[in-house]
Amino acid sequence: MLTDTQLNALLKQNIAQLAPVESIDLNFDPGKVRARVRVSGMDLQVVTGARLVNGRVTLVDPVVTGPMGMTLPAEGFIGPIEKILNEQLTKNGITIKSFEIREGVIVIG
Repeated sequence: MLTDTQLNALLKQNIAQLAPVESIDLNFDPGKVRARVRVSGMDLQVVTGARLVNGRVTLVDPVVTGPMGMTLPAEGFIGPIEKILNEQLTKNGITIKSFEIREGVIVIG
C-alpha cells in the first residue's frame, strides 16, 4: 500500500527530476490520480488514470486544465512521476501483480 501523502513526500524530495515543475500535490481518488501542479508560476490541474504495464504502474489518459493546459504536454511530468513511484516500489521490494487506486491510497496486490 502507498498513500498519496507518502508519494507527495517522495515527489517533494525529487522535485528537481520534475523540472520545470515547481510544486506538485497528488491525491488518489477511486480509479484516478489528481494533481495540482505549479509550472512557471501558473497552476494546473491534471487528472489521469493508471494501469499495470509489464509490472509497472503507468499513468494513462492525462487531462490537463489551467492557463497552460493546452500548451504544456502532461507527458513532460507524468513520466518522471511514474519513474519515482515505480522506483520507490522496487526499493521496497514490492512486485506488482495488481493494484487499485482508492481514496488516498494505492492498494498493491
